[in-house]
Amino acid sequence: MHPDIAAIPNRLFYDSQLVDGARVKEQTTSIAQNPPSSGNALVLYDLTKLSAFCFSEEESHSRFNFISALVAVNLAYANVRAGNSNIGIITPYNAQSRLIHRLLKDLSIAEKLVKVATVHRFQGSEQDVIIFDTVEGPPREKPGLLVTGGMDSTAMRLANVAISRARGKFIGIVNYSYLQNKLNSFNIFRKLIDRVAARASIHSITWSKEASANNWKLDLPGVTCFPNSHTALKQIESEITKAKEEIAINWSTPLAKHHFSASILKRCHPERVRFYITGQGYQSFAIGLQNTQIWQGRSQLNISLVGIDRQCLWIYVNPASPNSVVLRLDLPQTVKLLYAFWRLVPSEEVKQDTLLEKIAKGQSPVGMPCPVCRSLLYPTVGKYGAYLACTNKNKCRYTKSMSSTDATNWAHLNNIKCTKCRSQVKGCKGYKGVFLRCTNSKCDGWTPLENFVSSIQNFLFCRKPQDLTDFRCPAGITYSKPGQFLTIPSPLGFIFLGFSVYCRWQFFLTRNARLANARLLTALAVLYS
Repeated sequence: MHPDIAAIPNRLFYDSQLVDGARVKEQTTSIAQNPPSSGNALVLYDLTKLSAFCFSEEESHSRFNFISALVAVNLAYANVRAGNSNIGIITPYNAQSRLIHRLLKDLSIAEKLVKVATVHRFQGSEQDVIIFDTVEGPPREKPGLLVTGGMDSTAMRLANVAISRARGKFIGIVNYSYLQNKLNSFNIFRKLIDRVAARASIHSITWSKEASANNWKLDLPGVTCFPNSHTALKQIESEITKAKEEIAINWSTPLAKHHFSASILKRCHPERVRFYITGQGYQSFAIGLQNTQIWQGRSQLNISLVGIDRQCLWIYVNPASPNSVVLRLDLPQTVKLLYAFWRLVPSEEVKQDTLLEKIAKGQSPVGMPCPVCRSLLYPTVGKYGAYLACTNKNKCRYTKSMSSTDATNWAHLNNIKCTKCRSQVKGCKGYKGVFLRCTNSKCDGWTPLENFVSSIQNFLFCRKPQDLTDFRCPAGITYSKPGQFLTIPSPLGFIFLGFSVYCRWQFFLTRNARLANARLLTALAVLYS
């Protein structure tokens, strides 16, 4: 361990009983030359001016800080590009560790190059460079229990592990002003940060396009930083209009002109794109949008978010100010995790894949393939209501009752909306079985699921037919018998086809150009006896 680093735990935790080896400084000086602050073994990044807000994940209440995670990953990324392959990122909280893992995965940085773990799991492991992300910051009223306490506390053990894992360079990422205000001078965590600050090269960083001593430049693929909302306006409005399936908005303030126009949402495909809107500023989007679910989560954010198709996420760090930074995140795995952490969609939707994602995995739009033969499951109405039946009826007789999740997926696929207010519907389970209920809390609209399943089945064979003779299915099935096919367009570019002469064949194709090169273009043949 570099002598400058070893001096801190030696004094704080070991009563100055540790002695440096004869060649320790010589062996670790080259490590201290790594960025940032080449030559300094101790570096401190102060996030006070970055609006690095700390949040709690709803399920486990573990804390995370997206901005500090970006800073940590940005530093690790710079070290990897500089040729250093022995880096560790330590954080007190599991949620932050998961977030950093996702960022590194999206950036294709191997775990053998950058090890990420909570302090508890990092014991016994030493890395050349340690990046310690403390996570804590406003608007939390006080720091978490993991960093609170004196000697012989959990905080003392965590502080000791964090500083002593670094072989040649220790980089602390802290909101120094917050910790000074919230932790008294007797707190062991506060003592650690104060001692590091007294010996370290300190960077009180701000957002900037150019890197300098105190200006931090975000340089990560898939992450775009706009200096203010005016510069982001044109691009976000363009991306909103190109949404394919879903737009999720969590807005914390009244929507202003420098953010984007709410009316731009009306340019989205009214039958295909669903809207999820929440947050204290939700009334700004009360413009008569169809296919919309307005809901209230348990926690209220002080940032604003716009998610598009669960692939891209726009983050307005301080939406009340037109001069505040706007971040665009185009890292799909990280975006999915942040959807769950920030509850951008209702809890029953968070763990569900989008319809395009299901098809990409080879699943049925309604749910999983048949567990017996892997054929498509399809809704059918029987004596006791709607159920899912395997379409390979000649060889498989598998059936299952439709769950509320299956019903919600079916409603999304077929663009079923509330007959009273045109809002989204979702599947619910009552004493008489599954039914579809309006998601609008001010509307009491509902209908039995059987009404929609049966009407859609009839609809397949009641549209004006279109001649398609000698049609060859990509799966290799030839329909040489003269007859007429009925074509019914559905959301997301799907086309349902029914054979009108015998009503025997029905299959499902995708015309989505983006998926043309995937295995999905293979037709899903459906045989009805």
